[in-house]
Amino acid sequence: INAEYMGHFLSVYFFSNMAFGPGAAACVILGSTTLAKMYMTFGFRAKNDTTSVAFKNASKAQLNEAEYSPLFIAILLYLHTQHASAFVGSVVSAVSSVWYILARFLGLPAGLFAPAALGRYAGLLILAWEVYKTL
Repeated sequence: INAEYMGHFLSVYFFSNMAFGPGAAACVILGSTTLAKMYMTFGFRAKNDTTSVAFKNASKAQLNEAEYSPLFIAILLYLHTQHASAFVGSVVSAVSSVWYILARFLGLPAGLFAPAALGRYAGLLILAWEVYKTL
């Protein structure tokens, strides 16, 4: 197997509509939300650290993330059951969800997590269109 063929195969496989769609995006977001909850439990609550600046920032981020994740997961799983490719919406939703929570947990400035928040809005709008197309 030559390197050019492998590169083409990997790019087609990993970036095609079949390799990353609504089901995979739902799994990514489910994993992200689970890790966020574990971080809050073991990183702060287990240590009884509920007054630090880091806790307050992480708590706000996790609560915000907890509002979006169920919505994304429900929509993405619905699209998966309908065999919709929804590639763009899946990628935008998954990337922006993980980006947002990581940026907030790391305490990065708003300029680095605000694009992810906007990306979640874009992802919802794209997915809404994908749902409409299945009706």
